[in-house]
Amino acid sequence: MKKITIFTPTYNRAHLLPNLYNYLIEENYGNLEWIIVDDGSSDNTKEVINSFEKQSSLKIKYFYQTNQGKHVAYNKAIEQATGDLFICIDSDDTYEKNSLARLVEYWDRLDNNDYAGICYLSRNKSGGMIGTKFPNDEMDSNLIDIYYKHHVKGDKGIMFNTEVLKKYRFPVYESEKFMTESILYAKIGLDYKMKFINSIHEVVEYQANGLSNKYRKLMLLNPKGSLLNYSLISKYKLKGIMKYRTMIQLARFTFINKESWKKSFRGCNFDLLFLLLTPIGWILSKKIIK
Repeated sequence: MKKITIFTPTYNRAHLLPNLYNYLIEENYGNLEWIIVDDGSSDNTKEVINSFEKQSSLKIKYFYQTNQGKHVAYNKAIEQATGDLFICIDSDDTYEKNSLARLVEYWDRLDNNDYAGICYLSRNKSGGMIGTKFPNDEMDSNLIDIYYKHHVKGDKGIMFNTEVLKKYRFPVYESEKFMTESILYAKIGLDYKMKFINSIHEVVEYQANGLSNKYRKLMLLNPKGSLLNYSLISKYKLKGIMKYRTMIQLARFTFINKESWKKSFRGCNFDLLFLLLTPIGWILSKKIIK
């Protein structure tokens, strides 16, 4: 039986963790470790986790860090993971019943040395699917092309091959506490493909104060990571409006960071287009964050 690492980043979510804990207990998957990285919580998160450890034999690894952001917590989990497969489940989310076993079964049928992992559909607590399906019920792609080329919408669940995942990390900028997960996905996608399946496994619940609801503002407030994100995405063979949007954002964050536009120009696949769209990026760089 393949060992699964479940990674949960958390910040002042002590009241939500019992729901995920109960799911993992009820799922009763026989070879599981749960890594929880506490990003500087001021609530009773540690006490709640201590109670979990006393209640069951579930292997829990708890790490506390000063508030640095989810991406730093993610790096810690990758470093500590000992599972064959790796799933990030946020503190307010769960999975469908028996999904862990079903995903491992599917993974075992693949020639999995060629894949970074499996990506699948998500739904909300009311049963509604998040975003859109993939173009085919089973297909190979990567986590950038699936959105930028195939125009899939909405968050999806991911189970990574831990051996592949351990080759990558988020960079850490001292002044920034947010970094889009797209950076990690873009790095992996340049080297590995993913298997995409139209099967719902992840069950999500967005919190009013969660990162998902503040995404655009966070991108502006953390411009170094945002510049890196669009620099990586520009290395893909984009088409149509997605290509234009990426070049505009690349120019925008080049100006915001006061970086050399020549560096961004040389690093992207669409150098002439980047030059033509640079004035729009400059205008957007003057937008005030509200």
